[in-house]
Amino acid sequence: MARSSGGRLTTQEGALYPVLYKLQEQGLISDRKVQVGKRMTRVYYHLEPAGEARLQELTQEYRRITQGVFQIIQEVEPYEDA
Repeated sequence: MARSSGGRLTTQEGALYPVLYKLQEQGLISDRKVQVGKRMTRVYYHLEPAGEARLQELTQEYRRITQGVFQIIQEVEPYEDA
C-alpha cells in the first residue's frame, strides 16, 4: 500500500487481515495458498466479479462525495479581516 500510494497510505500488516477475511466471507475476493519452502505458505488474493462490481460502486460514490466537497470549498470565500 505504501509503495502503490507513493507513501501516502501506510498501515500495519496485521491490520489488513481482518479486512481481507471479511471481504472473503462476502465473496468479494478469493484466495490461493501456495507452499513456499518447507513451512511457509504464501496467500494470494484475487478480486472476484462481485468484488469488481462493488469496487466500481465505491469508486463512483467516492468521486461524487469528493466532487461535492471540492464544490463547497471552491464556493467558500476566503476569510478577510475587517
